Amino acid sequence: MNIVSTGTRYMIYGEDLKTYKELPPYTYTVSFSKMTGFSLIKSEDMEIKEKVYGSYQKKADKIINTFNHLNRNMGVILSGPKGVGKTMFSRILAVKAREKNLPLLLVDTPYPGLSDFISTIKQECIVLFDEFEKNFYAKNGDDNSSPQTSLLSLFDGLDNGKKLFIITCNDVYKLNQYFINRPGRFHYHFSFANPTPEEVKEYMKDKLDKDIAVRYLNEVVGLAELGNFTYDILRAIAFELNQGYSLSETLEDLNIKAERYLSIVMKVLLADGKVFEGNSTIDMFGQVQHIRLWNGRKDFVVSFLPENLRIKNGKYFLDVNNLEIDRTFDSISECEDDSDRATFEFENSIEIQKVLITKKVYDKEERLKYWRPTGEDNWGD
Repeated sequence: MNIVSTGTRYMIYGEDLKTYKELPPYTYTVSFSKMTGFSLIKSEDMEIKEKVYGSYQKKADKIINTFNHLNRNMGVILSGPKGVGKTMFSRILAVKAREKNLPLLLVDTPYPGLSDFISTIKQECIVLFDEFEKNFYAKNGDDNSSPQTSLLSLFDGLDNGKKLFIITCNDVYKLNQYFINRPGRFHYHFSFANPTPEEVKEYMKDKLDKDIAVRYLNEVVGLAELGNFTYDILRAIAFELNQGYSLSETLEDLNIKAERYLSIVMKVLLADGKVFEGNSTIDMFGQVQHIRLWNGRKDFVVSFLPENLRIKNGKYFLDVNNLEIDRTFDSISECEDDSDRATFEFENSIEIQKVLITKKVYDKEERLKYWRPTGEDNWGD
């Protein structure tokens, strides 16, 4: 029998009772009961069971290094849509916390008195609030009564402790206004985006069977950039392709939103300064796509593979080298009259300098946002 007293209260516990001056470096879930109050429940440690892509390791090291150099609480916001790596980043931080002998506290419920309870823990630790804007939201829309507002003093470090607070959120606009642009409260704000084309390529090369990668790798990389694919989506696509299903069938059947048909406007600048323009709806899952371009006097047809369409600086981009001119005649001997010969000479004189692609806009006012009046260029950077 073990007896523990606090004030005038004496509690009796069994022989397995242990007391600590500090929390062991485990992972805990913050729990609350009306009968016993707050407690920490030892949970399974977070682990990294797959390869880490991108710059996550570097950013995690930066957080731990900055925390080591501060003598106060420090906050970090991890924002971005689902499936872009926030959970993976949290796992990396958890592993690094164990390496530094820092306990990890997981908080997912806005219990009354939560701030005061966490303040009673005086040792250095990491406190992770996952999906913060979802679990700590104001039901009546009143910021003053929001569970987020009740934690402001905790994040400010008024308890004279030193803790690393990590909050993840899918929608940064649902965070309290006093969380953003406050580096004294939240020192870092890492906004997670979808994987880059290089990261997609590395990921799919690791996940796809070799023969499947040879067939679909470049196409998946192009579609991932246009479709804003997350790692969750890429994982599902790799699984389906490895089962032998085609990419077209995979994208149609999976629970994802993939834009198959894309209406675009293409504008090309020739070496002689002439500008040609055309529009078409292309099949992003198809093979070679063709677009007829026109400048009011002459026209010609170009073709390209959808997998070579990219997004650059927020705009659609197609390398000039990936754009082919569809020749009407292979040789002058195929021409039957002067008109044919003129077409042959024109098509063989074409030298495309630049390509500009935008989504097709049907509303007149919206169209003006993409195209300037005739005679002006709009090539951007």
